[in-house]
Amino acid sequence: MSGLVLVIGAAAGGIISALFGPQAAFILNAASFFAAGLIVRNIAFPSVMKEKISRVDSYVKPHHSPSLLDHPNRSRSRMLDCIRASVPLQVVVAFELLVPMLNGIDNVLISVYAVQEFRLGDAGIGLFYAALGAGLVASYAIGHLFSGSLLKGGLVCLLLEGILLMGLSGIYHAWAAVAIYFLISLAGGVGAICLDTLLMRETPLYLQGPLLGMLTAWSQGIIGLSMFGAGVAIEMMEPRMLGLAGGAGFVVISIVISMYYERTRNRKAVEV
Repeated sequence: MSGLVLVIGAAAGGIISALFGPQAAFILNAASFFAAGLIVRNIAFPSVMKEKISRVDSYVKPHHSPSLLDHPNRSRSRMLDCIRASVPLQVVVAFELLVPMLNGIDNVLISVYAVQEFRLGDAGIGLFYAALGAGLVASYAIGHLFSGSLLKGGLVCLLLEGILLMGLSGIYHAWAAVAIYFLISLAGGVGAICLDTLLMRETPLYLQGPLLGMLTAWSQGIIGLSMFGAGVAIEMMEPRMLGLAGGAGFVVISIVISMYYERTRNRKAVEV
């Protein structure tokens, strides 16, 4: 769905901005939110029913008992215990906290590349985002191929994403850049599928919501700070040099996380 939104919405936004100016895009965007609100308003929600869940790790207490969400300290303690007990889950947490530090660079540079480096204007921004959306859609189609090696698939995709970002910094042909953005999004989408699936497999069902919410809050906050830092950095260095540094950072993170995983797994095997 996110990919389709980028393909259709970003491409249309770029074309409309190029033809009629950014004000027209803002007006249409506001109208789409209004229409979405009208649609959501008509949704009928059924009464909540208590579901029977057979999984042992998804045991839900009776309604009269307080849940983990009613005790934040208990919830955090359970999450920390779960993370300590699972090396793959530690890898996912490290990924979710480290990678967003560099994601802000990509988010800032995509517009800079389109306007300053490739001279494509607003339509170029829409074109690059549409390429990202197409990559996400394609990642959904091939993500299941990595179901047998989720952790390795996620780390390899992160490494590939970094290499592609480094290569993008040396590309000077617009259509080659579109192809690179498609491959970057494809690698990133497959990696996200692998690591999200791994998180769900390694986390008890009753902790999945709190843990995913916590990681999402932290990662989005870090991305915001990263975008601010990238905006400051781009005033002091060439955009392509910043993109090269960001891609190299992805490569370093994938190598460091891989080394940590192998070292920790071997140590636990010796202890057993």
